[in-house]
Amino acid sequence: MRLKDPNATDNSRKFSSDAQGLSDAAGKKKSRSKAQGDETRAQLIDAAERLFAQHGIEGISLRAISVAAKQSNNVAVQYHFGDRMGLIDAIFAKRTPQIERRRSELFTHARGRQDKLDVKALVEILFLPLTEMTEADGHNIYAQFLLHFLNARMLLNKTSHPLGRQRMGLPQQENSTTFEAVQMIINQLPDIPESVIRERILLQLHSFLSALVNWERFNEQESNLWPLNILIIDQIDIISTILSMPVSSQVAEYFNN
Repeated sequence: MRLKDPNATDNSRKFSSDAQGLSDAAGKKKSRSKAQGDETRAQLIDAAERLFAQHGIEGISLRAISVAAKQSNNVAVQYHFGDRMGLIDAIFAKRTPQIERRRSELFTHARGRQDKLDVKALVEILFLPLTEMTEADGHNIYAQFLLHFLNARMLLNKTSHPLGRQRMGLPQQENSTTFEAVQMIINQLPDIPESVIRERILLQLHSFLSALVNWERFNEQESNLWPLNILIIDQIDIISTILSMPVSSQVAEYFNN
């Protein structure tokens, strides 16, 4: 009878233990690498949003964004996001869920107060969350960034972005209070062509953001500015009125043909 070599068993156990140790080490290294990559991407997104807000979408180089994010790799943006548009998409991927959650909260609250939401209530749902995106220092960096985005109108043809999809009347990509509120405004204004309403929303968004950014810019320099809450209320009134204004016969004829 052949005896089993006890050393072979010990070696097998040692090999198994070493293999498990290597696997665990590889897993931990992979987790650390992913965490570091996520942190780098977050730093690049924050730096890009701030610099785009200050200098415009095309007014700052990708290298400068990498430097501002304290990255030693000057092509860190290209590595993580591909190009400028990929970085812009990442900014919206960060901000859009925050705004969508707030719009959903406002929608639920408004529905609790009235069964049928009028145009003004729907405008409040769409626009008020943008006034709340302030940083710790009180500045609304996102409003400044979004205003620059709207100024670069070629970006609005980007169908992967909700602003572009809304403007072109494309279907929503997921459940969205934003899309639902826009559609409810359209349904309440049947005498106004849908394309006109969608374009008006976009134009009034530009006007609204401009008012916010200008108020913030001059607030520390002038003492006779309106209080911000009064400015916002007035802007909501203006937007609601403009969206509801009947179109001229020429505009109606153009869109009905």
